[in-house]
Formats: sequence, structure tokens, C-alpha cells
Amino acid sequence: MKPIENYTSKVLNITSHELDYREKTWLQILQQLEKYLDLPNDELLTLKRQCFIEIDQLIEIARSAGKSPFVLEQEKVEEQNKEISRIRDVENNEFIIGFEEFNKYIAPIIKKVKFFPDLAGKTFLGKSILEKIYQSTSSEYYESSEAAGELLGFCDALAVQGFSKVLKNNLEIIFRSRALNYDSVKAIGHRNICKVCTNLDGYLPVESLWIAYMLNAPLFPHAIPSDDEARWCPGPTLLIAPNDPFGLR
Repeated sequence: MKPIENYTSKVLNITSHELDYREKTWLQILQQLEKYLDLPNDELLTLKRQCFIEIDQLIEIARSAGKSPFVLEQEKVEEQNKEISRIRDVENNEFIIGFEEFNKYIAPIIKKVKFFPDLAGKTFLGKSILEKIYQSTSSEYYESSEAAGELLGFCDALAVQGFSKVLKNNLEIIFRSRALNYDSVKAIGHRNICKVCTNLDGYLPVESLWIAYMLNAPLFPHAIPSDDEARWCPGPTLLIAPNDPFGLR
């Protein structure tokens, strides 16, 4: 497809520089369109006219700011890149659950799980069991392994460690999603979850998950009834899912 020349600009005294900006912007749009659509000429013409109207509006905005449209566009790109960087930082690094948050939000949940030890108890080395459970969720292998080792003799250390770590990781995802005003999180099923949790695969509302934590009753992870072993289901894996107003995700 090639651009269709059939448009009269309403911008007064448009300069060659501004014309170059309009054509460059349209060609960029066209190149993206050609990857995904094959529009008939009449629809392409309608789209081009609408794009030119909006591009000319940007040219007038640039004029009112006393800037070249190319410069204004670059400034917007830089602002967007900064915002993307901020969002990525929140998604990856913010709202790490510390011991205080673990005690506030997660301890009341695991206190009700049958295979967990007495959270007020002490290890053989006189350390707080609750603190050792928290340390067992650390992303640092040495710290988490050492803490899990100190829980041996009090519980199924691997089950307690795994269950607590899923709770903590999920809560961090929820915290970050709420901070960014995301509506939902992506729930991905896998072969290690129970039949009930397979139905949760897809997108789950952030606020519903948050309320469940506040009520000390998250849907997952959850214990599986058993008389002689610590059985539990981790539920689907949660991922941060940015809002998508275009419905493309």
C-alpha cells in the first residue's frame, strides 16, 4: 500500500518542515498497518484523513509551545520512557514484603494451616519460628536454606517454606499492581495445581485478591486435607498484567 494523496490541511502557512513531520508520522503509521491489515483504498483514505487531522492538531500544539513538532515528539518519547522506567521499577523492585508486613498480612493466614508449627515457638537454637519461616522465603539461597534447616523437627520444612513463599510472592504482586492502578493480574495454571485452581487460569481482579488477603482467606495457596502428610496446592502463578484499554493482551 502507498499513501493516498487527498487531503487539504487546515493549518495556516504550513512549513516544509511541518509537512515532513506529517508525512514521516503517516508513513510510520502505514508501515505498522501493513504488518497486520490489508485495508481497501476507501478505508485507507478515511484512515489517512483522520490521521492527518490529528497530526495537524499536534503541529498546532507544537506551534503554540514555540517548538518544532519533531522536538515536541521527542520530548514526549522521553517522558514516556521515564514513566515506563518508573513502572518497571515498581513492577520489579517495589513493595518487597519485610518481616513487619509478613507478620501483619501472612502470619494470620498460615496460623490457620494445619501443617504449620506454633508461630510463637522457638527453634532448637532459641530463634523465633515465625522469623525463620519468613527468612525461608528469602530469594537468597543460603539464607532460605539455612532458615528451612532450622525448622526441621518442628514441621515439614519444605511444605512450610513453599507455602509461605507463594503467599509472600503473590502479595507482592498484588501490592505492586494496586500501586500502579492495574485492574487485574494474570493467573497462569500449571501441572502442579489442583482441579479447582485450574479454573482460575486467566485474569483475576486485583481488588478481590487484596480483600481476600485482608480477610486472611486467599483462594491460593491452600492446604489439601490429609491425615499423615503436609499436602498443599500453590494455585496458579501470578504475573503483573498492565491495564490494556485496547483489549489486545
